[in-house]
Order: sequence, then C-alpha cells, then structure tokens
Amino acid sequence: MILENRELRPALNDVLITNRNPASTSRYLFSLGDITEEHRSSGIWVSTAAGSTAAISGAGGVNLPLDSTSYQFVIREPYEYRDIQLRLKKKILEADHVIQVVSKMRRGSVYIDGSGYRYAFRFGQRLVIDAKAPTLHVFGLQ
Repeated sequence: MILENRELRPALNDVLITNRNPASTSRYLFSLGDITEEHRSSGIWVSTAAGSTAAISGAGGVNLPLDSTSYQFVIREPYEYRDIQLRLKKKILEADHVIQVVSKMRRGSVYIDGSGYRYAFRFGQRLVIDAKAPTLHVFGLQ
C-alpha cells in the first residue's frame, strides 16, 4: 500500500478509508482497472482474507478462506446521485488487481487494522492498494 510515494505498513486484516469526521461524507475518486468513478459514501472497507470475517462482513462483504490470496472491497453506504449508477460498489479481487483512491476530502483518513494506525489522507493525495505484502506464516492452523 502506497500513499503519495510513501509505503505504508501492510494490512493483516483490513483498511478503512473515510473522512476523519465519521459524520461527514467521504468523497474520492475510486479506480479499478480502466474504470474510475467519483464516489460519495461513508467510506471504503478493503479486507484481506484474514480480515474478511470482521467489519467488512457486516458491511456486506464475503468471508474468504484464510488461505486465499484474494482480497475485497466494499463501499460503505454509497450515495448514488443524479441518476448515476455506480459500478464499483463491492468486489472480490485477485491478488494482481490494484485499487487506486484519490482523496477529495480536506481531512480524510486511512486506518490500517483498526484504529491503531491512522494516516492523514488529504485532498488530491493518491492511495494505491494491492495484495503485495510479505507472506504471513501462521502456525497452528490446519
């Protein structure tokens, strides 16, 4: 995950992209492949397989097998306006797919694995999310 040429810590479970004030609308450009959409919503959940049974599940995501290399995103409470139907609302992605988000918020935030790691996400900044991270070896699971 890269925010404006700065590599962020990898997410073990999930990433939340939202306005710093949860009562405010999150505004951003969301890109996947050759599709770019302007979104207004409560934010974006992005989850690894390990985090798929947590918050993203409650937001409409899918529980992925723990050994899956796929990841997923769910747009939280998307606002569809002026007869615009969003195509990018939720999807399970293969590991080689890349999400790009450009902030249209003065005070946005990126939270990694809960509230412990927060990064400012200001107007015009670009966040690139992919599944490239060191392999995590978990012992004791069958």
